[in-house]
Amino acid sequence: MDEIGRLERLREEVPLPRPEELDPERGRLHAAIAAAPPRTAPRRPYPLGFGLRGLGLKVALATGVAAAVTVPLIMTGGDPAIETFTPDRVRLSAAQVLDLAAETASREEELNPRPEQYVYTESQTMYGSFAMTVDENAKANSSSGPGGQSRYLYRTERRIWLSADRSRLGALMIKHLEPRPYPGWPLPAHAKDDVGQVERLPLDDCGRKGPDWSRTDAVYLRSLPTDPEAMREHLYSGQDGKEGADRDYAAWNRAREMLMETYLPPAQRSALFRAAGLIPGVQLVDRAEDAAGREGIAVAKIHQGVSEELLFDRLTYRFLGERAVVTDESQAKSPVGSLIASTAALKVEVADGLPDFAKGFVPGRQCTDVADGEAPPASND
Repeated sequence: MDEIGRLERLREEVPLPRPEELDPERGRLHAAIAAAPPRTAPRRPYPLGFGLRGLGLKVALATGVAAAVTVPLIMTGGDPAIETFTPDRVRLSAAQVLDLAAETASREEELNPRPEQYVYTESQTMYGSFAMTVDENAKANSSSGPGGQSRYLYRTERRIWLSADRSRLGALMIKHLEPRPYPGWPLPAHAKDDVGQVERLPLDDCGRKGPDWSRTDAVYLRSLPTDPEAMREHLYSGQDGKEGADRDYAAWNRAREMLMETYLPPAQRSALFRAAGLIPGVQLVDRAEDAAGREGIAVAKIHQGVSEELLFDRLTYRFLGERAVVTDESQAKSPVGSLIASTAALKVEVADGLPDFAKGFVPGRQCTDVADGEAPPASND
């Protein structure tokens, strides 16, 4: 039996309405739709129970039959109790996107790395490379920009092992990908020198060397507040001498630093997203793409002519990565709309130790045992 047949058998005792009974209701519905003004202001997404079930009940009462409605749903964290109806024509605010991201984060499974373990992450990145040539003839070189400068966007795949409490050396593996031209600049010949090469390096990234407000090691991040207001205070801490917009940007930048190549537990991550929504000047970006080509929605803070954005999956609101887009050509020295940086967070796991290639890095050596400027030998393939 097809679906229509099952629907008809569902309430056989209810008589079908006659056409003359349905026409007035249809007329009133069509008139209401035609008279409704278009919505342009941001609105909160409809909870499923409020928007659709209420509408379904009214239709059923008016027609005397059950109504089946199929709509796109955004599933938050896979929990059917947190279904959200967000059609494309409904524009969310930046704070609403961050609130939905917080709901998703709060339902993630916690990893709980121990101090002696490592946080392993995989990512793709694209950043700007800037150089000034010393060759006087470089000005005439087609692969150089004005005044002998060179700019291009270098791209990498990164695998990183960080001590959970940053008390021991970590390891970094970088694969160099095909570069891209910096918007408005020629691609210099040397930009492709490292394409395809893989570097394996020791990483002396000791989170305990700086003040607490600057730490991003997993063990410390687990101690941060889970209340959004308290997390906001943490984002604004350690900003002596900064005022106004500079303080707001520093807080936004700190939030970004706590999301890539580290591990922030679900409760703290949820608080961070909601705290970020309290920073003045945070804006919505309807469509954005991360370094891996995944499309999403973003929230942004503009600084020195560049929109610095956090990206989220459009359906799940899971954090995807970051990007930077030019908004003011005079400040950023590139055309408006140019993509000048991008990342994609691909994986985060807990590892019991460093990879085999890092055994030459003096395994287990404490960060505090490494003198300034000293590092174990690197390995390159």
